[in-house]
Amino acid sequence: MKHQQSSMYVDLQQYQLHIRRLIPLQHSLSPILFLHGAIENGRIFYSHSGKGLACFLADQGFIGYCADFAGRGLS
Repeated sequence: MKHQQSSMYVDLQQYQLHIRRLIPLQHSLSPILFLHGAIENGRIFYSHSGKGLACFLADQGFIGYCADFAGRGLS
């Protein structure tokens, strides 16, 4: 992998929003926000083993943010 992954949590009034951040190890390009569909969660874009669209783009130099909507994934 040519990127690092970490989880961030945003405390809101009724729940905690989970956002997965993917940062390239080399220079950074523009940030990209990944939003999943109604029955998915943010893991559709990344895996811990480095597979998925967000991981691929992070390896190319883009910063990725994958959000889990309320009631999905780790939110």
